[in-house]
Amino acid sequence: PDSLEKYIGQLINDNSQVLADGQRKQYIDVNNDGNSEEFIYYHLSDNRQPIVNQYSHEGVLQNSWNLEGEIVENFDFIWGDSNRDTLIEVFVFTKTRNKLYLYELVPKSIQGATVEKIEICSFSNEVSNSRLIIHSGGMADLNKDGFNEVIFSVNSRFSSTPRRVFAY
Repeated sequence: PDSLEKYIGQLINDNSQVLADGQRKQYIDVNNDGNSEEFIYYHLSDNRQPIVNQYSHEGVLQNSWNLEGEIVENFDFIWGDSNRDTLIEVFVFTKTRNKLYLYELVPKSIQGATVEKIEICSFSNEVSNSRLIIHSGGMADLNKDGFNEVIFSVNSRFSSTPRRVFAY
């Protein structure tokens, strides 16, 4: 408004969480209905096993994925229609001691949610979680096969490997 009155706001759901060390939220309209779903990437305390929960725009839990490995602390969510079926797929990362993985989460009905795990690369054991940085390059049909590739870069700060741009 043109006046100087204070704005009043509130959270529209009550599932707010305090996110720490690598945990994150992302809002994505996966079914193209005009309402964004909330995705929370977090871990289970000591073992740092990643879990991704999907909530509707009303705050109702729709899907949950328990992923293998441990969380990656520095990455961008990647999302888009990789197979051109009009539904949005969501991509996140996990790591084990010396391997990096890309997970494709396919949010469908509660009973139909699927996941695909892809090994990205290996690295030496001294590359710690906090040294990995993954940035999204988006999605594009690079080879003109009718499917969008997921594009991202992986950097391990001062280590020479991995330090690459990937497309899957």
